[in-house]
Amino acid sequence: MSQFSGKFIKVSEPSAHVLLVELNRFWTEYGQVLDNITESGYDVRALVLSSTLPKIFTAGIDCECFVLFQKRISHDPVVASLADTGKFGTEPARRAYHSRQFILAFQNSIQAPERCPFPVIAAVHGPVFGLGMDIITACDVRYASSCATFSIKEVDVGLAADIGTLAHLPKVTSNNSLARELAFTARTFSAADGEKLGLLSKVVDGGREGVVHAALDLAKVIATKSPVAVAGTKRLLIHSRDHPVSSNLEYTSVWNGAMINTADIPATATARMAKEDPVFEPLQKPRTQIISGKDARGSLRIFRLLHVTSYLKWNRSPAAPVAAMQPRPKVPIDHYRYLMDIPQLSLAFLAAVPVTYCVLLAVYRLFLHPLRHFPGDWLAAVTEWHWAIHAKDSEYLVRAHQKYDIHDAIAKYPKDPVYYKSFTAEESTFGYADPKLAKGRRDILSPLFSKRAIAKLEHLIQDTPCGALLAEAFAHPLLCSLESAPNQVWVLFAFPVMHRLFPIMPKMLGLLKRYKHSMAPLIEFRMRMEETIQRLASDPTLLEQVEHETVWSHLINPPHIGFKMELETESIYRMPSQKSMLDESIGLIGAGAHTVGNTLSVGAFNILNNPEVISTLKAELAEAWPDASAVANQDMLSKLPYLTAVIKESLRMSHGVVSPLARMVGPAPVNIAGVTVPAGVGAFRVFDVIISQTRDRRPLR
Repeated sequence: MSQFSGKFIKVSEPSAHVLLVELNRFWTEYGQVLDNITESGYDVRALVLSSTLPKIFTAGIDCECFVLFQKRISHDPVVASLADTGKFGTEPARRAYHSRQFILAFQNSIQAPERCPFPVIAAVHGPVFGLGMDIITACDVRYASSCATFSIKEVDVGLAADIGTLAHLPKVTSNNSLARELAFTARTFSAADGEKLGLLSKVVDGGREGVVHAALDLAKVIATKSPVAVAGTKRLLIHSRDHPVSSNLEYTSVWNGAMINTADIPATATARMAKEDPVFEPLQKPRTQIISGKDARGSLRIFRLLHVTSYLKWNRSPAAPVAAMQPRPKVPIDHYRYLMDIPQLSLAFLAAVPVTYCVLLAVYRLFLHPLRHFPGDWLAAVTEWHWAIHAKDSEYLVRAHQKYDIHDAIAKYPKDPVYYKSFTAEESTFGYADPKLAKGRRDILSPLFSKRAIAKLEHLIQDTPCGALLAEAFAHPLLCSLESAPNQVWVLFAFPVMHRLFPIMPKMLGLLKRYKHSMAPLIEFRMRMEETIQRLASDPTLLEQVEHETVWSHLINPPHIGFKMELETESIYRMPSQKSMLDESIGLIGAGAHTVGNTLSVGAFNILNNPEVISTLKAELAEAWPDASAVANQDMLSKLPYLTAVIKESLRMSHGVVSPLARMVGPAPVNIAGVTVPAGVGAFRVFDVIISQTRDRRPLR
């Protein structure tokens, strides 16, 4: 964190999103360091302020500050001239003006914690006198070691505390009378007295190390919270301190009205349902350059001042107006030869050629190139040399992907609504063409697919199979119907008008059964689910009679309140339509049957064709499962390493539901991996090129 550290201040990052700022002695760069951290956009969510001095926090203002104060006064030309003539005593205004500016500079530095969008936690030890009180009273939270002592010392040196203590102390303490007494008397009080006064929220044993450790623990807790929520809370608390209740309530309504659409709310809800820690985006984007101890706006003002000064200086020159009024000679000139005869202009012409070429090339790539509509950084479209700028920025690609949705399958290759409508499940997680609707539905159903949820329903999986393995030739009617269903998709895709026939399919069930159509069992199964969904929609209390959670219970009444802000409807959750629940049910059953069935088929086929694999697998199962009549639970089977390897290899070799999607080359031939592929030829990814020996079943790969 050297980019933030100063001459008298050390900045470190002991944990993620938490900074530790340690003072060696106070200087105005204290405020500059905190302002630089805030303005840099660095992802800070809590800051701990301490001192590097082992026995004291601070005993007051640095003596060099008074030296600077004297220099500022002595450098004023009017004050210096008055001092030389012995009239300095009659000119108190300039001395008072400089004194006030000096105090305002320190006040601005001390108020830096209030300008930070994150909490600033003071961790103090030993004596905290004078300026130390100014520093800690401006912080959000104050921890102190048990050995700490405090004193408002200014009255002992003939001054009123002018840097911030008198402004903050009555508002951060609970005993105004005692606060006034301490300010009037400069009495030293202990950490225990400070805790009773309300100045401190916690007193810790262990000296400097103990209080810093406690403050860092608090900062780590704050860092896990939403930075939007924490920054808003701090801003509203500061506003509440300085305004009446009615004004603060109105300000709060405006603030939260602007912040209510934050992505941190659904992120928190999702993490809670998954029993994980939420991950939040930084509050602001980082800046590429930090100007330590300087004001960039001041530099810009200086540049403008120099520009205006040079302009005025030229116009005031007596030769400039005369030269401007001289008439130009009207002589015909060969401009090209004239340029070539002047060495300087010749060089300029030669330099302008590549510059013009680069400008025209940039214009072409930005506005005329065939790939101009692709998302991305404009500089990357102009030249590949943009990598020279981002070579050391390891997060550049991550931010670019988030900003432009680069390599995002949903944004770059959206679903074809016509194609997915062919599955007659357009209101399901699988069928939604809108990625926001699909995500909202997944967030509701994802708790049902956690490891814990599956373990709860393990007995149902073992006790209620459909009996397909016992059917003759494995020809269970429902499975045969599911197997033939994908074939109907291509018919519906080719003839979208046939979508209208599906609502009348139940009425045709008798006709389909009569001719033993393969779709009859699936339609009959669909009708039973429709009847069940109708009963549940009319009377949701029927779900209470089910001993376990179901997909329908999550759709009708999500168990977690966070998911009642489903994205597929409005900000307030509404129960999906009966068609949507039916589509979701059909989609889940079909997806589960096909994917698991294909994986088991491919796995069993390859196991039976590899004697070494089957013998090793049998030996492991016989040792772990000696009694074949006993029921083996998932917990026991998941601990078998070779069985786990066989399952993973089966998943790798199984094609799932969909084969690789072909892409047509054209309209002209293209070069793929060094091979010229003619137009009209299909091309798709083959894993044999990526992984060697992909067709060999090797569980120990």
